[in-house]
Amino acid sequence: MKDNNKIQTTSENEALPNIEIEQINFSKKNKTSNVLFIIGSIFFVVSFILMCLFGSSVIQHYLATESEKLGSALGMVVFFIYFGLPSLISGAISSILNIISFCIGKKQRVLKLLFSIFSILTIILNIIFMIMMNGK
Repeated sequence: MKDNNKIQTTSENEALPNIEIEQINFSKKNKTSNVLFIIGSIFFVVSFILMCLFGSSVIQHYLATESEKLGSALGMVVFFIYFGLPSLISGAISSILNIISFCIGKKQRVLKLLFSIFSILTIILNIIFMIMMNGK
């Protein structure tokens, strides 16, 4: 009888540390996910601002008159170097970080998914502006 009681208490005690370890791992994953999400969100904001500046240059080039075409083309190239390319790079970093954050974390999944989608949309808009830049 005593042996059976010892076995039962031993198996109950072994189950408790496994639950605590799983909770600690879950907590660490959520912290990591939140940190990645915050960093990814910062990169998204930077990418969005730079994309807007680059896009405004491309639109100004399309609206320029014939006498202003050369100046706007040179300005658009400078804007691409300073704003378009960094926006594309920071958008890619943001997308990667937000997707990893979405996959790791179990909390705030909808918000993380939205930021992932918005990051991908900024990359697509940058590519569209680059195509427009080469088109005219």
